Amino acid sequence: MRAGLLLNLLLVVVVVIGVSLYSALKLGSNIIHPEKSEAEFPPETSTPATSIPVTSMPVSRPATSTTATLMPTTSMPAFSGLASTPATFTQYETSIINEIEANILCRGEKFSELPENDSRHIALDWLLHDDQMQLKLSDSNLNQRYILALLAYEWGHIFKASVNWLSDINECKWYGVTCNMDGNVNKLELERKNLTGTLPPEISGLPSLEILSLHDNSLFGPLPSELGQLTALTRLDLFGNQFNDTLPSELGQLKALAYLSMRSNQLTGTVPSELGSLKGLSELYLYSNYFIGTIPTEIGGLTSLTILYMYSNQFTGTIPSEMGLLKKLNQIDLSMNQLKGTLPSELGLLRELTYFSIYSNQISGTLPSWIGDLKALTYLWVQDNRLSNSVPSEIGELTSLTSLSMHSNQFTGTLPSELGNLRGLSEMYLHSNYFTGTIPSVIEELTLLTMLYIWSNQLTGTIPSEIGLLVELSEVDIGMNQLKGTLPSELGLLRKLTYFATNANEFTGNLPSSIGGLKDLEALWLHDNQFTGTFPSELGELTSLTALSMHSNQFTGTLPSELGRLRRLSELYLQSNYFNGTIPSEIGEWTFLTMLYIWSNQLTGTVPSEIGLLVELNKIDIGINQLNGTLPSELGLLKKLTYFAININQFTGTVPSVIGGLKDLETLRLNDNQFTGTFPSEIESNLNMKYLCLQNNNFTGTIPSNIETDDICD
Repeated sequence: MRAGLLLNLLLVVVVVIGVSLYSALKLGSNIIHPEKSEAEFPPETSTPATSIPVTSMPVSRPATSTTATLMPTTSMPAFSGLASTPATFTQYETSIINEIEANILCRGEKFSELPENDSRHIALDWLLHDDQMQLKLSDSNLNQRYILALLAYEWGHIFKASVNWLSDINECKWYGVTCNMDGNVNKLELERKNLTGTLPPEISGLPSLEILSLHDNSLFGPLPSELGQLTALTRLDLFGNQFNDTLPSELGQLKALAYLSMRSNQLTGTVPSELGSLKGLSELYLYSNYFIGTIPTEIGGLTSLTILYMYSNQFTGTIPSEMGLLKKLNQIDLSMNQLKGTLPSELGLLRELTYFSIYSNQISGTLPSWIGDLKALTYLWVQDNRLSNSVPSEIGELTSLTSLSMHSNQFTGTLPSELGNLRGLSEMYLHSNYFTGTIPSVIEELTLLTMLYIWSNQLTGTIPSEIGLLVELSEVDIGMNQLKGTLPSELGLLRKLTYFATNANEFTGNLPSSIGGLKDLEALWLHDNQFTGTFPSELGELTSLTALSMHSNQFTGTLPSELGRLRRLSELYLQSNYFNGTIPSEIGEWTFLTMLYIWSNQLTGTVPSEIGLLVELNKIDIGINQLNGTLPSELGLLKKLTYFAININQFTGTVPSVIGGLKDLETLRLNDNQFTGTFPSEIESNLNMKYLCLQNNNFTGTIPSNIETDDICD
């Protein structure tokens, strides 16, 4: 009997030694050398992983180093493969496999049916053979450790921002993972980590998960319906990925959900009506996807909702009246869809609304008077729709409004004087409508206004002098109306003005010299009016100016030398006036100029050689003047020139051959001058030349015939 006991003891010792040698060899084959210390990879989130209590740590584990090991994607534990038949598994392996198949694998999957390169297969191999914790079936964190390993292999790039995934420490301390006091994963936050791959349905095996935040990665594929099993979720944040297919209706089972963001993906199909069951949902972001169909009426069930962003999709139909049930709504954005119909009156019940945006749809009808009931509104954006009729006077009740945008509709009638009540208004965009009447003098009350856009209407009368009280104004565009009279000198008080446009009206008289006080002005558009008088020398004070357009008026006199002070000028349009005298040599200061249009004036003299300093010039048109002399050779320095017109002048001499070096030149108009000599062959060989006008000169020799001379030369 004693011999039998000794024999049995000897067999046990042999088995133990064998297992130990096998484990040592196995671990040795998978040693991973750290490339950087943990200190070199600080966490990117302000929410540290919660340490798991000692009492919930595994009962036993191999004695290993406690130093966290970096595991980049190129050094992930290799997959050695699982046996193909259950007979080759140990009893320990079989028990683990059965547990995971029964409780974690989804949709009836079996490991024996999975390809060996499947992340689920590889994660199992790591858990069985490479995980130094070697959890037992009785360990409560077995399943969640397997799931996190699965995510690690599915989202390989996680290791680029991690120092401890798939390491020997408890998974609750892995980067981006947080556990509750029971040791169960309740937060998984891996934002902006360049993760790729799909969202495995097995993530549903983390029943305590409250926060799943994976935004701004490159995850793709359909969203698994199993997400609906994560009933503890309060925050689901998957925006900024490449998820496609439809939004699972099972999300309606997440009764604890307070925050849902699926924006900026590639989701399609309709929004499931089941979302209306999320009574506790506070914020819903579905914008920038490809959703179609109507907005479900069940949305009225989201009675806790404060923010609803569904813009930039392909929604059709009308805005459901049930939205009026969302009494806590603070922000709505349904812009950039294909919504039609009128605004439902029930929206007037949303008394806590501060932001309302429906722009770029096909909403029709009137702007209803109930809009005045939304007294908390700070932003009202209804532009780019088909709204019509007059603006209701009740809009003056929106005294909290800071931004009002109603442009590009079909509004008619006068601008209501009640707009003067909006004393907090900073931006007002009313352009591209059919407003008539005058600009109301009550605008003097809008002392915080920075943006005033009322161009492209049918406004008449003059600019009220009260505009000078709006000292915060940065941009004013009142162009394309039927405004008359002179510009009020009070405009000079608007010292913060950067953009001022009065083009395409019927303004007359001289430009007020007070404009010279607008030192911050960058763009001044005065064209297509009936302004008279000389070019004010005070405009030379506008040293911030980049664009000046005064064409198609009745200006006279010479171009003042003070123009040379406009050294930031990029565009200058002075054509179709009655300017005389010479082109000032000070133009050499305009080294940023790209567009120079001074055609159809009465300019005389020669083209100054300083023009060669304007190396950024793209287009020059000085045609239809009385310029004479020869063309300066410095024109050859304008290498960016694509359009050059000097037609209908009195230029003489030969055309300088250096023009042939302007390889970007596409249009050259030399017609109706007094040029002599042969036409330079260098110009003819320019392959980019499309239009060449040479008629009515005194050229000799061969005239190019391979370049078009169509209507542009008439």
